[in-house]
Amino acid sequence: MNWRAVAIAAFILVAALLQVGVATQLGLPLVAPDVMLVAVIAVALRRGGTIGAIVGVAAGLLSDLLPPSASLLGVSAIAFGVVGGVTGWLASRDKKRNQFNYWRAVGFTVIAAIAALLINTGVVAVFDSERLVTNNFVLSLLWQGAYALVLAAVLVPIYAWIDRVTAPVNVVTRR
Repeated sequence: MNWRAVAIAAFILVAALLQVGVATQLGLPLVAPDVMLVAVIAVALRRGGTIGAIVGVAAGLLSDLLPPSASLLGVSAIAFGVVGGVTGWLASRDKKRNQFNYWRAVGFTVIAAIAALLINTGVVAVFDSERLVTNNFVLSLLWQGAYALVLAAVLVPIYAWIDRVTAPVNVVTRR
């Protein structure tokens, strides 16, 4: 059994529960913190672009199906998939150059959260412009970035620990 895949699925499901049960109930200004998006970014930072995109699409579909969602089905899947893939690709590029550290991960998370909101708004504008609400859009971007900063400080190290714990053990046998 692939314990890493089970850990990723459990991590995303816990993030979904936190999204629905806690984040939307806090009553924070303009936008609710997107716990699932930050969880996808945390996975992408450790596992790379391909896994980030796959997990992003799956988590985005789950996010679109959860109760407080008011967007079209698949919009979050597009945004999460693109952001997960690009974030994972950029992180793996920085790891190859030995430039990746905790603060870069947090910076990637903030930029990716803002990019996801922009992608989400752009897709909604293309397919359903009647739903597009632009009141305080710049403030929404800033709040989303601030929430992502706080969530990244917690979720990125947690997933990094989970990823290390579930790493496959190479067993070498002597003949």
